[in-house]
Amino acid sequence: GLNTIDYDAERCDIFTDPVKKRSIFSNEALLNVNLGPDVKLVPDFAFAGCSRLALITIPEKCEQIGKYAFQGCTALRKIVIPENIKTIGGGAFEGCTGLTDITFNAINCLSMKSVEKGVTYSAFMNTPATKITIGPKVEQIPDFAFFGCTMTNEIKWGKTLSKIGAMAFAHVNGLMELTIPEHITSIGGGAFSDCENLAIVNFNAINCVGAFSLASDTTIYPFGGKNKLKDVYFGKKVKTIPEGIFKGCEQIKLIEIPAGITTIGALAFADCVMLTNVYFNATNCEVASGTA
Repeated sequence: GLNTIDYDAERCDIFTDPVKKRSIFSNEALLNVNLGPDVKLVPDFAFAGCSRLALITIPEKCEQIGKYAFQGCTALRKIVIPENIKTIGGGAFEGCTGLTDITFNAINCLSMKSVEKGVTYSAFMNTPATKITIGPKVEQIPDFAFFGCTMTNEIKWGKTLSKIGAMAFAHVNGLMELTIPEHITSIGGGAFSDCENLAIVNFNAINCVGAFSLASDTTIYPFGGKNKLKDVYFGKKVKTIPEGIFKGCEQIKLIEIPAGITTIGALAFADCVMLTNVYFNATNCEVASGTA
């Protein structure tokens, strides 16, 4: 059977079967796919079901990876998302059961999900990636980016990242300790929700001013749902504790507010029902009303 494809089409619509999530290239015998340097679009379902495809290099000029493009490529071990990617369709790497290492270099990726019949599908849903590396030029991580990467236990952050999207790391159950880097200014609602084994957060963001999202008639906060979060540590450079950041984290028992904190947003520790000890060291701090 066909075991090698040289694919050079810059932008091409290929025949697909959306019911079976397959394309004309879906082939269990396929071993090699060579994407040409000018390819800007990997179409929907393009190489779905190519279960023996162990290596794929996305060209630097590529801007779009279609939904379910590599779904079911079970031999794939690692993937590098290049700098110019703007969108990755939902389910693009779904069922890549061998995928353990993701490097995300897309500087300004806008979307990594698809919505079908009211259900949101993330690009890396149900992949066993244990390590996610955010590249040094990445500015933002889109909503739902790594939603459902249930085995991830290590996230390496890039130096220019400022925004983490809503639900971006939700249901990442392998994560036990999380460090929010200094340069983060916005964290979307549910960004780390239902990370069931998360126990420690090192919050180093100096001036994070947004940490929630509005959805229909409700407000979603970053660390909602199930977790084991008991210990929160604020870095010495932190100036702002954003509104609602730890709302609903029921197992937190102790908080120490560093001397340099100047603002604590409303509801930052609301509904932390086990919180019994607060050590307040801030020398010039404005506390918003409703910060219980």
